[in-house]
Amino acid sequence: RDIGGKGHVIAMDNFFTSVGLFRDLLANNIYATGTMRSNRIGIPLVLKNTKSYKSKEQGWMEWRMHESREISSVVWKDKKHVLLLSTNAQPTIAPGFLVPTVPRRNGAVRENIPTSPMHLEYTTHMRGVDVADQLWASYCNQNRSHKWWHCVFFFFLAMTVVNLFLIYVDKCKRATPSRRPITHLQFRTKFCEALLPACRGHDGGAS
Repeated sequence: RDIGGKGHVIAMDNFFTSVGLFRDLLANNIYATGTMRSNRIGIPLVLKNTKSYKSKEQGWMEWRMHESREISSVVWKDKKHVLLLSTNAQPTIAPGFLVPTVPRRNGAVRENIPTSPMHLEYTTHMRGVDVADQLWASYCNQNRSHKWWHCVFFFFLAMTVVNLFLIYVDKCKRATPSRRPITHLQFRTKFCEALLPACRGHDGGAS
């Protein structure tokens, strides 16, 4: 409610994105970009045929404007198909202009594949959330439990370590001169090694 009517642009993942929501936001002068699930109501039918995308090469894309001419959708083929919806980002680049690309690695080969400006808009604003989720999932210690608060506790504990790593990387970049940070795995290893003396002192020296 506080950002309505100010022309802000927000980004969201496919859990929230829908045509109806984007229309409501646009009615309040709020623009949005997000990934979307293919079973959402209101998507052009040509973009919902996900089986036909499997044979397409990486970097292929197709786009459509919605009937209102205010919302556009793009399906882009990465390793899997990515469906995006936006009320502010361009779905594609006009002929004669430089096509945006993203780096991808196929085995030992590193190459740049074409993408949509809508995808760049999404990754620019969602990067913080996506990277945090990726780092958390890389070394996830989440176990099933009959007590719900166990899951919440260990999730916050894991995200604390992720935040510490992100702060460490940021400090490395801001250092003068800047220094190359260690990897996420190396950071976690050193973090555990730093906690071991305190744990041994707490349990009376038992290993």
